[in-house]
Amino acid sequence: AAAAATAAAQSRLLAGLATLPAPVRAATVARLLVSADAVGDIAGLADVVAQFPAEINSVSVATGSSRMGGLGGADGESLDTVDITSVNVSRFDCRYMACPWPDDGPQTVELVAAGACNGDNPTASPKGRYILAEVGTSASCTIDGLAKNASAVGAAGVLAVWPDGAPVPETGAANVAVSSLTHADGATLLDAIHKSSEGVVNATLFAREAGALLLGIDGSGRLTEVGWPKYSMLQMVSWQAAYMDYQDELRRNLSQPAFVVPIFDGAWINAQVNISLPPLAMLQSFARAEVDFTLSCPGSRDADCPIWDHCVTLTATCYPDTPAEHQGLGEVGGTTNELARWITPFRRRGGRWLTDITPVLPHLNSTNCTFALAAPDPGWVGDLSLRFSQPLATNPSARKPPLISRPLFSGGTFNGQYNNRSAVKVPLPEGTRRVELQAVITGHGSDNHGCCEFEQTTHRFTVNGHSFQATFAVAGSEYGCASEARNGAIPNEHGTWYFGRDGWCDGQNVKPHVWDVTDAVQGSGWTAVVEYTAFFHANDPPPDDGGGYILLTSNLVLYN
Repeated sequence: AAAAATAAAQSRLLAGLATLPAPVRAATVARLLVSADAVGDIAGLADVVAQFPAEINSVSVATGSSRMGGLGGADGESLDTVDITSVNVSRFDCRYMACPWPDDGPQTVELVAAGACNGDNPTASPKGRYILAEVGTSASCTIDGLAKNASAVGAAGVLAVWPDGAPVPETGAANVAVSSLTHADGATLLDAIHKSSEGVVNATLFAREAGALLLGIDGSGRLTEVGWPKYSMLQMVSWQAAYMDYQDELRRNLSQPAFVVPIFDGAWINAQVNISLPPLAMLQSFARAEVDFTLSCPGSRDADCPIWDHCVTLTATCYPDTPAEHQGLGEVGGTTNELARWITPFRRRGGRWLTDITPVLPHLNSTNCTFALAAPDPGWVGDLSLRFSQPLATNPSARKPPLISRPLFSGGTFNGQYNNRSAVKVPLPEGTRRVELQAVITGHGSDNHGCCEFEQTTHRFTVNGHSFQATFAVAGSEYGCASEARNGAIPNEHGTWYFGRDGWCDGQNVKPHVWDVTDAVQGSGWTAVVEYTAFFHANDPPPDDGGGYILLTSNLVLYN
């Protein structure tokens, strides 16, 4: 009987994964351990599950004939409470309105029932209230249709009841909150509404803690959290599997020989430390320089971590240079002495990344350097070291590191004045054999044009008339950052992590852009005239001073 139940569970799971591309489906299935029992009921796992709790989005309503006094009855009447699990369906504009943030607490709304799926004949006026409605097959009864109907009558949201066995589809844009219920739970709610003399009940939307819905076993055999089921789809399993592949590859890379210089050990973000470095000539005896950064937070669970996403930047000020000031744009980054940049995740324990900083290695031009980690949210902890690998002595064919890294342009408020810049002329010293242009670019904020976090920007550098550019075409796309899980973007965060961003993803290092511009300077007397222009989609930046801005660090990198 147990074997049959497990086989049935396996079949249901495979059916749910049927829409995935075949290679992704095969890789996911190979990693799944399926049981007909709840994870917490499997022998030996109950204590483990208790250490990896999940939040279940729920609806609590009072049954009885009155809705007075919140969940209590009138005249001291005691009413029973029914807790109903609510699984959020995909919403674009209001994806989390029915799914309170941890610091918001429960949200109590008034709930009425629609007499038909198109919203006709409600039990009470739906204006400003949530509507309980059943999903159907006609256009007005799809999830999009329910949302449009609710918006048209001034409702605040929809609790959509799904027919038994019906798949939950993706939705289009909805300007009201939408959450979904099983048919059985919908019937329970409907009964509670009908028992109310006013045709209205108070419903409390809240997140309750439960045992882990999913657990992962990483490539080292360790149990790990899979993340928050804020987007309740089996794809979250695939995203976590892709991230575990990234972690395996990272472990292999970290196992390679390297000369390591520790910088921070368990330091709170916004710390700084003075480090005595080996001479630059010694560091330049390696072909590759990287930052190894581990981001974590106090406690032992995802729930212990800060909620919001922010930039983290590493800067190095080497004597006798003076520290470069951040621009005060909201997030940190974009200074001339920036070595690397990361984005914190939404309330997951962080991650670990290797970031190539070889092009900016010449910034470490003194044995006395002050390193600083900065972020708007100080609730994170970081371990950071510099790794130098591929020694030239044993890798004679490896390319030598650069000798000079010349700062070029920085970012700023993305408005009509953003492109008012002068060209930078860089004479190249004798012996220069290769020239690169390196840039770290991220767009942030939101103005009346939507710029810049979720809107596409293009950044064009021109060297002696030759153009090199980066376009962030995935900004605002539904799964632009979910696809980056295989490249180190932490999946299943407590927020809209999966949307594509303007040059970055939550829970990931910002990838530097590097262009070989050697051909552009040859035949020009080995002089580089560099210009920089940015575009909003294919147009000039928005004309007014909104909330959008660009964090940019750029350098011309010279090799001999």
